[in-house]
Amino acid sequence: MAEPDPPHPLHDGTSAGQTRADTISTGGINTGGISTGDVGTGDLGTSGVGTSDVGGDGINADDIRADDIRADIGSWPTGRLLSVAARLVEGRFHDFLAAHGLTHAGLIALHHLTGGRLTQRELAAACRVTDQTMSRTIEHLRKAGYISKRADARDRRRVLVEMTPAGAGVLAHAREKERDSGDLLGAVEDYDRFRQELIRLITVS
Repeated sequence: MAEPDPPHPLHDGTSAGQTRADTISTGGINTGGISTGDVGTGDLGTSGVGTSDVGGDGINADDIRADDIRADIGSWPTGRLLSVAARLVEGRFHDFLAAHGLTHAGLIALHHLTGGRLTQRELAAACRVTDQTMSRTIEHLRKAGYISKRADARDRRRVLVEMTPAGAGVLAHAREKERDSGDLLGAVEDYDRFRQELIRLITVS
């Protein structure tokens, strides 16, 4: 039986991880040209994504604007609409993260540190990556000032990873950006319902 997924990094409520869709966190789902991530490389969700070239079906993201929508978009199959929307949002959010010195892998690590300090191995297990991959993610976050490392007072051989105030701040900002920004999911009338419908689509048997 597959283990449950970790919660969505930008959502504190019920996660799709309480279902069978464990491939989400390991990059097993591809939305028509954009992988949801390759955790094994520590570069989750950033490969193949761009706001100027969504690839796959030859659609250029720069050509799709609210004030200049293609005349035939209403005739597109629903799957194509979903694929293009996913790629556009993914590319925009990647740009936001990059501007703050973050990757999707780093964002997920910060999410798991909201519950308190963890060892590198514990954090790697929570994020479902190898210790080696997590080591790179931790070092990136440390250099950005988003986490700190210190020896465990009870066992000096254990090194604990802790989110800094700066890390908590950028995580909160990312959550707000995803939910409220008009060019991301702020365009959705009912965010929570939309999220639940996505979970339903992903986990349908």
